[in-house]
Amino acid sequence: MKQYNFTKNSKIFAIVSLVLILAGIVGLIINGGLNYGIDFTGGTNIQLSMKTESYEISATTDEIEDLVSGVLGGAEVQAQSLGTDAIVIKTVELGGYLDAEAEAVEGESDVEKVFAAIEEAYGVSIPEEERNVTTISASTSKKILTDSLSATLLAVVLMLLYITVRFEFLSGAAAVIGLIHNIVIMIGAYALFRLPVNNSFVAAVLTIVGYSINNTIVIFDRVRENVKKERKLPYKDIADKSVSQSLARTINSSITTLLTIGMLYIMGVNSIREFALPIIIGIVAGTYSSIFLCAPLWVKMKSAFIKKK
Repeated sequence: MKQYNFTKNSKIFAIVSLVLILAGIVGLIINGGLNYGIDFTGGTNIQLSMKTESYEISATTDEIEDLVSGVLGGAEVQAQSLGTDAIVIKTVELGGYLDAEAEAVEGESDVEKVFAAIEEAYGVSIPEEERNVTTISASTSKKILTDSLSATLLAVVLMLLYITVRFEFLSGAAAVIGLIHNIVIMIGAYALFRLPVNNSFVAAVLTIVGYSINNTIVIFDRVRENVKKERKLPYKDIADKSVSQSLARTINSSITTLLTIGMLYIMGVNSIREFALPIIIGIVAGTYSSIFLCAPLWVKMKSAFIKKK
């Protein structure tokens, strides 16, 4: 097995990460923050049955999005499948009468225009009982965002506790810093390219948190074994040896996952792409941090701790 010197070039790897993070910060400043989707800004949800006893609509989510967006003058529209027989259409808050008790929009409004366009395009007649329309307020959307951030933070804290118990605190700290690095890179990419931040993004972040920590745990498991076997070996050599031993496994698992997610992004509908894209960014960032950042960071923290002690 060839041993690579990762710790020697740790400053170069850190500079690359810093440049990417700064690019994301510039994107945040130029674009005035993240481009929050309807899930986090409030809007109108139209849940529509695609197949009933009285009618059947054969359309993809992309086709529905284009149709509804055209009716609403180019407004942002997200369509997501609910199984095979229903679809939910999310868009900006639509005008019309809002019955506070029934939570339904009635009367002549943009909602009626949407249903009329769907009926005309697919030659169907949608009965009133199949027109399930609700409005999500901005305050409710903020709560969803807050809960999503809390879930991410809780996941990171629990992972820190797990790695601390299984390995040591410094290993856990290095792994958590790597996780934060991955999340910041993902957020920076979304800020830079004005990609919509919605529930799919949050789900992808939580997925990447679990995926990338797995690669890091494998490396630190090697570190623990090599610390016991090579007691006289310097920490930087232990880190380089551990990463080198895990390198093939880390790269192979990342490539196979990227191939699968990449095909989903290329061939999937918009709702699938919204989930696949942050996964792709997160896998690349997670693989990079696991190989080039976490172990060298552990070495620096370990050396500083011993020196201080």
